[in-house]
Amino acid sequence: MTNSNDKIRKIIAMALFTAVAYIFGILPSIKVNFLSLDIKDAFIAIGALYLGPTTGVVVSAVVSVMETIFGSTTGFYGLIMNFLGSAAFAAVASLIYTNKKSLANAIISLAFATISMTLIMLVANLIFTPYYMGVEIQMVKDLLIPLFLPFNLVKGILNSALVMMFYKPISVALKKARLSTGTTTSVGMNKNTVIIFVISLVIVVLSFVFIFFKLDGVLAIPS
Repeated sequence: MTNSNDKIRKIIAMALFTAVAYIFGILPSIKVNFLSLDIKDAFIAIGALYLGPTTGVVVSAVVSVMETIFGSTTGFYGLIMNFLGSAAFAAVASLIYTNKKSLANAIISLAFATISMTLIMLVANLIFTPYYMGVEIQMVKDLLIPLFLPFNLVKGILNSALVMMFYKPISVALKKARLSTGTTTSVGMNKNTVIIFVISLVIVVLSFVFIFFKLDGVLAIPS
């Protein structure tokens, strides 16, 4: 009976993370050239840290499909790129973090998640973008360093900071809702909580400053 209840709680928690990630995915995003930056990956990653890497992959897939069906203008290309980025970030963070659940390892896991996601997106852009944009692969290569690399790095850093800010509040909320599956961790649940939040907030602000002033990002309101 306990296993059955745990499965039900996990399914409900996954549905909640999917809904939250989808909502943040369809809110106004930031456009950098033809790339879109949103913060849904942070909440997919929190779900993966809380429920395991499989959850990160599944939620990434479901959210990407939902975005494609309900309003995406980039079609299959957007679905693939969204899934690869979100799944890589969430799964890598969860895989590393679950080996040792500590604050230091949480930071390490998010750093590796950011690097992994950035590398995967560089390769994915080389493979898919020439066909989607109808351009020569050399044109895409020319954009790797000035556009794709800084964009994905700052996207990963931004979402990592948001994970550090919101993991504890979400964990507490899930516990109060009796959706805890027994896999919650101690990240941020100590006297350093305020310090972690403030540092993460500073990183978020600096990330947005970099996006708007160095990458010439603009706010894109969905029509």
